[in-house]
Amino acid sequence: MSAAFFSFRCATRRSSDKVNVLAPLIFIAFLLKSGNDDTERVLKDFDEIARKHRFSSGIPRFIANRERFTDKSNYEQEHSMSQSPILDPILEQILGYVIRDFVDSWYGTISPDQLFKESLKRSTRRTIAAFSQCIRKVDFVPLLTQHIVDDFASHLRLYRKAKVTVWP
Repeated sequence: MSAAFFSFRCATRRSSDKVNVLAPLIFIAFLLKSGNDDTERVLKDFDEIARKHRFSSGIPRFIANRERFTDKSNYEQEHSMSQSPILDPILEQILGYVIRDFVDSWYGTISPDQLFKESLKRSTRRTIAAFSQCIRKVDFVPLLTQHIVDDFASHLRLYRKAKVTVWP
């Protein structure tokens, strides 16, 4: 090969390297410019919407009663869950253990605020109280002597039938 061909080949390689570097830079510059133009257009549209419409600064009733949500005494009151002075302290102790074992482990890393845990206890107390009210209305004599016995006998009958079908 001649020296002229070699020098021509090196020159074309250098110019193609410049094109290989220059093309992505031009593409990135184009993306930045079009993104900047789009951003300016969106900001102008948003400013126009903000001027035309008046946005509420919050739900007025919530803002008027916001002190209620910072008052912790509402959440710390212990309400009777079972209407039994013997059972309530036991349920309260169990609730404390559940909060300690299942909530403190992850909530302590999120926030030191105790309001969430007190709110959770309050909701649980109300749920237990509602469940206790429903349980009081149940007539246990027919439930235990008829319904549960009939369901258990039906279960045994279906089990025996399935056992014969599967294992002849």
